[in-house]
Amino acid sequence: MAALRKARAARERSLPIQFLVRRLEDSRFVCNLLPSFNVSAAQWYSSTNLAMRVHGEKTTRPPSYSALPPARSLLHKILRWPLLLIPAEAEVRILRGPLRGKKWIVGAGPHAYWAGTYEVDRLREFAAAATPGSAIYDVGAHVGIYSLLASMRVGPSGMVYAFEPQERNLAYLHRHITLNHVQNCVILPSAVCNSEGTRRFSATPWDFSMGRLSPEGEILVPSTSIDNCVYGEKRFRPPNILKIDVEGAELEALEGASRALAEFHPTIFLEIHGTELHALCRAFLIAKGYLLEEAYARMTATWRSAS
Repeated sequence: MAALRKARAARERSLPIQFLVRRLEDSRFVCNLLPSFNVSAAQWYSSTNLAMRVHGEKTTRPPSYSALPPARSLLHKILRWPLLLIPAEAEVRILRGPLRGKKWIVGAGPHAYWAGTYEVDRLREFAAAATPGSAIYDVGAHVGIYSLLASMRVGPSGMVYAFEPQERNLAYLHRHITLNHVQNCVILPSAVCNSEGTRRFSATPWDFSMGRLSPEGEILVPSTSIDNCVYGEKRFRPPNILKIDVEGAELEALEGASRALAEFHPTIFLEIHGTELHALCRAFLIAKGYLLEEAYARMTATWRSAS
């Protein structure tokens, strides 16, 4: 009897949380609330139409920090309190966007992931480029939002290669792939740069999306290059699309893909961290024959003959 009472008490304690999760999934509350809280500087700046440019046009000046969106108001913080009640390990379904209905772990990252308000325009652009049968390399896969979308878009005849060196992110990446019964994604616990071996990696416990290769890094991680994956022992399918978000190692990742870029001309979705690095990546890709669409902290590169 005591065991039954304990089990009943546990179920009763969990009911409010289960009700909240169902309520949020069934309503537009989160969808309407979260966009104003999860707009990154890059998204906001692009939306002003100040940063967009095509190769050949004059470069525009990045905004000052004083021009960035205002901090969250007290009202916004109060309205968000129900989200704090959802356990980090809760499984929910993504509420809107191209991944609507896919399963997600709440604690994997910002609520914007499962609310469907994360990088809306960028994900839409990426989805449009990913066609059935394509091979997509997700370099810096984090917890798998792009890998999951890529696997859905390329279908059973396509393939996704997801590269992520950080253990915490890898765990969520594996869970999201498993939860959604994805069969066309290979996960590699490696950093991508211009060499094969091991590299020092700096993890950031306050933001697991910001880990990066660094000479002062506190851990060692395996490293590989795109060319090695294509032409070396792995013999992966050559890429049709490269999505690269590696927190400062973007040029190294591109250099490590030189041969594949020259032979296969994949479309490249590049997140860039720093003005100087942006200029270096820009020069590298133009020299390789790519046309560029650029925005603050990001770049889309397409082979010139495709235009």
